[in-house]
Amino acid sequence: MSQPIIVFDGVTKTYAAKTAVDNLNLEINHGQTCVFIGPSGCGKTTSLRMINRLVEPTSGRILIDGKPNDSARPEELRRQIGYVIQGVGLFDHLTVAQNVGIVPRLLGWPKQRIDERVDELLTLVGLDPAVNRNKFPRQLSGGEQQRVGVARALAADPPILLMDEPFGALDPITRERLQDELIRIQQVVKKTIVFVTHDIHEAIKLADRIAIMRNGRLVQYDTPEAILWRPADEFVQEFVGTDRVLKALGLIPVWSVMEPGEPGPKWPGDWTASTVPVAATLRDALSAAIANGMRDTAVVDERGAVAGWIRRERLLTVLEDLQSREVAS
Repeated sequence: MSQPIIVFDGVTKTYAAKTAVDNLNLEINHGQTCVFIGPSGCGKTTSLRMINRLVEPTSGRILIDGKPNDSARPEELRRQIGYVIQGVGLFDHLTVAQNVGIVPRLLGWPKQRIDERVDELLTLVGLDPAVNRNKFPRQLSGGEQQRVGVARALAADPPILLMDEPFGALDPITRERLQDELIRIQQVVKKTIVFVTHDIHEAIKLADRIAIMRNGRLVQYDTPEAILWRPADEFVQEFVGTDRVLKALGLIPVWSVMEPGEPGPKWPGDWTASTVPVAATLRDALSAAIANGMRDTAVVDERGAVAGWIRRERLLTVLEDLQSREVAS
């Protein structure tokens, strides 16, 4: 069983007469993505910032790998925790490579090791090092800057990555692409990620565990599936919204229901199939199928080769099962 790497133990934060976080208790295991979500002012960002001591708790304690996070100086703690914010916060006067290599330089890494790490991370986040390492942030799009921000946060190979609404300022298409990219990166690096968002779709898509907060208190801490189908109270149910079936489709990867292999004789030959990547969800497959007249949908790998397909009938069966579950709940 995985052991917790982050523990909130009776953590409270008060500002004058206002309680921002009220007696927070939860555990985050190694390699999990935990998403804090709730209305504005609920305490989600304050909770995240107390992990790396940008905010100090009024009472209670936060343990990292079993040790209080105030057992080391704040600057030492922060060099061991990656941090990504909305708007990225890149240094305009430094190149992409210099931005990514900031923490390794502070840690005294030799230049060659830093250069190799920069190229490795730029490749990981989908930016060609030969093209981008000597650019300045102003020469990048918003999505590219955000990718550099993720690379910088991973530079010193920290076990923990904090992400405070990192995609909130981006357009919907770029935001969805970066969500997919984060899922792909996490499959490679397997960090413990603490992510803050106000978007329930984003939370369900990214999280292993979701912490829903209200007025500084933790209302429910559970898996996305449990949040959808077993909300703790009326507030959680209203927060999740009415389109639970569509959200649940977003939890089902296409590879789990597709028929593998090249299309066989039953595959219609007089139309161009819609396609979804193998890393997509059934929500993506449903959108593609609807756009193509509810026909079968091809599933393609990273090279664009057909890895399998999702039959219209199979997709409709899953949809009907989820609708029945919604009615029953």
